[in-house]
Parts: sequence; structure tokens; C-alpha cells
Amino acid sequence: MIARGGGAPLAVLANIVIARLLGTNGYGQYMTLLSAGLLVGGISTFGTGPVCTREIAIQRGAAQQTAIGMIARWALRFTSIISILTVSVLLIWFAFCPAAPESTWPQRIAVVWIVPTSVWAILVVSILIGMGRVAKSQMIQNVWKNGIVLVGATILMFVGIRNNVVALLFVQVMAFAGAAAVGLWWIRRARSTDVPQGFQSRDFSLELGATALRTWRFSAGLFFAGTLATLLLDKVDVLIVDAVGGQTMAGIFAAAARLGQLAGVSGLVWTAWLQPRMAYQQRQRSGGSLRRLLRMGVIGNVSITTIIVVLGWLFADQIMALLGSGFGAAVAPFRWLLAGYLVWSISIPFYVFLSMSGKEALVARIFWIQVVVTVTLSIPLITHFGALGGAWAWSGGMTLAGVLFIVFGFRWYARKRPYLEV
Repeated sequence: MIARGGGAPLAVLANIVIARLLGTNGYGQYMTLLSAGLLVGGISTFGTGPVCTREIAIQRGAAQQTAIGMIARWALRFTSIISILTVSVLLIWFAFCPAAPESTWPQRIAVVWIVPTSVWAILVVSILIGMGRVAKSQMIQNVWKNGIVLVGATILMFVGIRNNVVALLFVQVMAFAGAAAVGLWWIRRARSTDVPQGFQSRDFSLELGATALRTWRFSAGLFFAGTLATLLLDKVDVLIVDAVGGQTMAGIFAAAARLGQLAGVSGLVWTAWLQPRMAYQQRQRSGGSLRRLLRMGVIGNVSITTIIVVLGWLFADQIMALLGSGFGAAVAPFRWLLAGYLVWSISIPFYVFLSMSGKEALVARIFWIQVVVTVTLSIPLITHFGALGGAWAWSGGMTLAGVLFIVFGFRWYARKRPYLEV
């Protein structure tokens, strides 16, 4: 939590500096292009992140070291092929689609570089989580990445480079690449100290390699179905607001949405902490340990998220004032999005339990229900109420998905309980 929370102030400060550099219109264009790059980057991972976490977490000792090397190589090859395809589609969309966001070729090139670097960072974080290095994974995802963005944006401000979307997009590229490099160094260092002397991995490699590719691809496909839904919810929001209400409205909504994501910090920490533990306890058939993990996740996550939401509601005006005079309209959307994250926080442990116990297909269906409901509500609400309508749609979708995860999580645990108590 300290590692994740340490990156939150850096993210806020980075957004403040970027918003002041670009203004509402430029900030809307920047966030629209960044969202497009991150959306394509997330698609390019094709669900390999959760597969890396689960497959590495269920191993222990020397076997885990072998699994890390095998699954990392597989994930890198798999995502590289998909990245080439998705980048090609992205460039065609930018060049020929009338609905594509307004952009220049230097901006498009910067967005293209966001795709592979964001994929590398996601894979490194997923491997570290599977190894049980949760704090280090959060340091990469938040402190290092957000710190590089803040330093880069601050340098641009001091040298007087304003209204330059290309420069800020390349700052994001450097942030992802730098975070991935630090994570890779940590993985190599951990492996060199954990492998016992004289360990021979040949037998394990042959046994794992015989069925691994088929199993990993299948699981990745199921995880991808859910990942694509969450990517749409997390990245397409600004694109929809930009298409319906224009770049200025997108800038206002982006300020509320991206700062509102601070309320999800606790949920992301608990997800990363619970994933390897639940995966391992599932393999050990330890029902008592799983109950304790669920209880700890609910109590810890809800209490921390409540504090963040209350503080956000109380100081929403002051937070938005930091971005500049043009962002006052983002206060109400910001508060409504915070309320949605509060409901979502209750469901986090149940979402992790389902995703780590072979119910990837159910998780994907719930996320797609959320996508359909959210997008269906967002277009008329944004048309009539602007950024506030978008906040209502996304907050309502989070509430619905949270309730579904809690209900189905309880039901699946009740069905699996006899197996877990063996």
C-alpha cells in the first residue's frame, strides 16, 4: 500500500503540470491520444499478464525459477506478434477513419511507441506479482512510471515548451520503457539469488513444455475477453466524450476520470497482493486460508477506499483548482466517479477469487455486461449532461459489476467449498 500510495501524489502532480502546460483543449487531445495508445497496448497483451501471474504463483522454489523463464519468453513472443498487428490497425485508423481523433504524424508515431513499451511494463509487473514481489511491482507501476512522467513534464515546463502534445506523449513512452527496464533488473536479481546451487531444470521444462502452450493460450484468450472489457471501460471513456462532446469536454471529463482513479488505488493494491496468495491456496485446497484472505481483502480495501473517497469529496474543489481555472466543471463528475469506486471496492476480493480459480469466462461475462450497460447509458447521458452524464454512466456500470462479482463470488465459493476442505 505504501508503494502504491507513494505513486498517487506523483500521478496527481504530473496531471496538474500536464494540464497547465496544455490547457483544457490540449489536455483533451493529449488524453484522447494517450487513451488510444494504452487501449491498443492493453489489447496487445492479450490476457498474458494474469496467466503469467497465476502460473508463476502456483510454483515454489526452483520450479518457479524455471516457470519464470519459460512463460516470460512465451509471453514476449506472443505479445510481439499481436503488437505488430494492432499497431498496423491503429495507423490505418488514424490515417483513414473519419472518427479518428485529430492528430499529426509525429503525434501518431509517439502513440505507436506507447504500445510496445506499455506491454513490456505490464508483463514485468505481472511476473513480479507472481513471484510474490508485490511491493516492487507497485513501485514500477506507480512510483517509477509516474515519477518519470512528472520529471519529464516539469522539465518541459521549465524550458518553456507548452502546448506540445508530441513531447508529452514521448515522455509517457520513456516512462513505460524506464519502468520496464527497472522491473527486468529486479526480476533478474531475484532469480539469481533464489535458484538453489546445482538445480537442474531439464525434467521440469520438458514436463511443463508438453502442455503449457495450449493451456496458456486458452487461458490468455479467456483473460483477454475480460481484459478487453476493462480496457474499454478504462480508456474508451475519454474517446466517447471526445466524439460526443468535443475536445474541451473530453479534457474536463479526463481530469475527473483520471484523478477519480485514485480511489481505485487500494483495490489495485489488494488485487496484486491477493492474486498470488489465492492462486497458491487454491492449489493447496486450503478453504480456511481462502476465507481469511477474502475477509482481509474486504475489510482492508473498503476501509482504505472509504477514507480516500471522503477526502476526495471534501476537497474536490481544491483538487480541481490545482489544474487551472478551466477545470471547475470537473468537480461534480469527479465526486460521482468516487462514489462508484466505493461500491467497486467491496467486490475486489471476489473478483480476484473468481479470476484465480479458473472462472475467467465468468469474469469476462460480468465485465462485458458492465461495458454494454455503461456505453449504452453514456451516449444519451453525455449528450444531455456532458461530463457529468459520463460520470453517472461509468459510476453506475461499476456499481452493477461490483454487485455481480459479490453474488457470483459467494455462489462459486459455496460450490467449491467441499473441494477446498479436502
